Amino acid sequence: MPVFEYAILLAAITAVVTLSAVISTNIPNIGMLSSKMVTDWFKKRKDIMKNNKSNIAFILNQKIDDPQHKLIQGIFNQETNSMLDAISYSYISMDFELLEILENNELVVYQ
Repeated sequence: MPVFEYAILLAAITAVVTLSAVISTNIPNIGMLSSKMVTDWFKKRKDIMKNNKSNIAFILNQKIDDPQHKLIQGIFNQETNSMLDAISYSYISMDFELLEILENNELVVYQ
């Protein structure tokens, strides 16, 4: 993905996440976040991804306060700039697989 498109996408997703009340309520507080949790959530929503090529899956990692972090995963429609589904986790640490995926990346997009 070109840097320009990435920057626009990051801004759009961050704005929608910030404004979305659905994501900010009932945030599970998890000591160790696992890649299996993230993968299982996406697998349950695979039909949403298949229905429209403008839908992208993403994970957005945000540092809140030491040692707390927040990971938001969701499905975002690029045409309408709307969040189709999302969940947010508050966590202290994550497994090695997620660390590798998110290394040096605040946002990871799956198309």
